[in-house]
Amino acid sequence: EDTPPPRRSTGETAASETSGAAGAPAEEPPATDVVESPAVDLLQSAATDLAVSSAYRDQIAQVANLVDDSLETSWNSTTGELVGAWIEVRVPANATVTSIQLTVGFTHRTERADLFTGNHRVTRVRVLRDGTEVGDYPLDPESRALQTLPVQGPGGVYRLEIAAVQPGTNASWR
Repeated sequence: EDTPPPRRSTGETAASETSGAAGAPAEEPPATDVVESPAVDLLQSAATDLAVSSAYRDQIAQVANLVDDSLETSWNSTTGELVGAWIEVRVPANATVTSIQLTVGFTHRTERADLFTGNHRVTRVRVLRDGTEVGDYPLDPESRALQTLPVQGPGGVYRLEIAAVQPGTNASWR
């Protein structure tokens, strides 16, 4: 089976032998080849387990909305259980997490309502791996885009806990 040659890291160049003052090779360390693997969506490409603290009206099917690649769907915790709600993902031990992406709220709009501004939006999350905190991250509650948390580490159980929220404009959705 033919395999492509390893790629070099960005900005790295191959070392060449040049003559120094005495005709000896220069004192540069040789370049090393670094094999880079492209990033993949572990939730879509690896066997992962997903759990949540609760679901709105006990609609467990909502959990699938977390990983359906659509910003038009969402998972909601039980009403009134916003701060402290959590999402857990069990990532295979042989995988490496390089970041976590999420939106701060339900980005969907209908003809009658903007569900993003009407609902609470997450302003801070706490991330744990196997029960140990790896970071506490602020989020922009005005952005509908995916936001990236600079979480890095080996596989394990990653828990995202909602640490703070901004109330939405619709008082009956609180």
